[in-house]
Amino acid sequence: ANLKFKFKFQLSRAGITCITFVSGAHGNAPMLLVNTSDSNINIIDCTYGPPPGVLTNLTVRHRLRVAHSLLPIKSCYSPSEMGYCISGSEDKGVYIYSLAKTGNYRMSILHHHTVPVVAVATNQQ
Repeated sequence: ANLKFKFKFQLSRAGITCITFVSGAHGNAPMLLVNTSDSNINIIDCTYGPPPGVLTNLTVRHRLRVAHSLLPIKSCYSPSEMGYCISGSEDKGVYIYSLAKTGNYRMSILHHHTVPVVAVATNQQ
C-alpha cells in the first residue's frame, strides 16, 4: 500500500508532540487526540466515506487544556467505561478527561509527581 497526501489541516501554530488514533467506540466517531505545545489536546473527529473506509473530512470537536509549552508531552486513550483521554503535563499533573458524550469532558487531575509528566500509558486488557 502507498501513502498519499490527503489533507492540509491547520490545527495550531504550536508544535505537535503526540497523535493518537482512536477507532470508533462507545458511540463516538473515530477520532484523533493531538497534543500541541499551546497547552491543548485537540479532539478531531474523522469522517469516512463514501466510498466506505475512505477518510473524507477532519473536524475539531473540542480542545482540552493541559499545561504544555516546552516539553514533548504525550497522551493516550483508555477504553474504560465511555473512554478517557489521559495526558501528562508540565505542571506535574496527570490529566484525565472523560470522553463520554454526556460527561462534558469532565476532568480529574492526579497530583502525585514532583517533576513534569511527559508520558502516560494504560493497560487495555
